[in-house]
Amino acid sequence: MTWLVIALIIAVPTLAWWWLGARNQCATSPRERTLEELLAEEERRAKARVATPTVILNDRSSLVDEARQTLQKTAYEMVGNRHSDAEKQRFKQGMTKFAAVDPLVKRIAERAQGIVSRHPGIMQSKIYVHFPEYDKEKVRYALYFAHELGLIYRKKKGSSYQLFPPGTTIEMISAQRGRHDLKA
Repeated sequence: MTWLVIALIIAVPTLAWWWLGARNQCATSPRERTLEELLAEEERRAKARVATPTVILNDRSSLVDEARQTLQKTAYEMVGNRHSDAEKQRFKQGMTKFAAVDPLVKRIAERAQGIVSRHPGIMQSKIYVHFPEYDKEKVRYALYFAHELGLIYRKKKGSSYQLFPPGTTIEMISAQRGRHDLKA
């Protein structure tokens, strides 16, 4: 348990530091900067590069992918009773902050929002065909964090999830079911 916490303390800021390009722009060590500082810096940079985001992100996309893969592996290791609920919650908060600036989540969430608005209640298992360029794991990851970030709403149904536009409530889902039941 402690080795994982130590690894996260070292790995996440270091990966983010490299990803943000701080190695060329500051003299401070990556361990001296908090994740919040790195995310705030990335947000400032993102606003400054609105006109050419793909050009700037292309040279760092492999680093973002590596950071995402490392975080996902760690997330799978967090399952079970080896870690306290507080540790899991802290990790989830950090990973959600990462996902908020992850270009993959943004790209998939934007497309999923369009699909979900045209087909509210579509099963997540049926949406993968709309993303042939991504493997299911990446789409699953992006949709999970799109829900966590309030970009879409997911409701568990069987072994999958129903996807709805953000702001959908249980009452709205029940009313939609009632309309479908009346049509049948």
